[in-house]
Amino acid sequence: MRNQRLFFCPKSRKENRPMRTNQIGIKETLCMTIEIEADSEQQAEAMVRETYSNSDYILDVEHFTGVDFYRKGKEMVARSKSQKYRGQDS
Repeated sequence: MRNQRLFFCPKSRKENRPMRTNQIGIKETLCMTIEIEADSEQQAEAMVRETYSNSDYILDVEHFTGVDFYRKGKEMVARSKSQKYRGQDS
């Protein structure tokens, strides 16, 4: 992930413990409604799925309907500068 930085607590912080790194997910929702003639809803969905798989429908910023932020549940102690990128231990 680019532009990802870890921040360490200032020396004036009580107990001088390292800050924790938390993983926060971002989920964007794009939505497009297709009107299609078919014999059934199942057939219509199958037709739209196939057409979407062929890249005939391209969703972009115009189709943005919302964003959610969520905790991924994984928390870890911040690594030193040499370890913070690419998750590597030196």
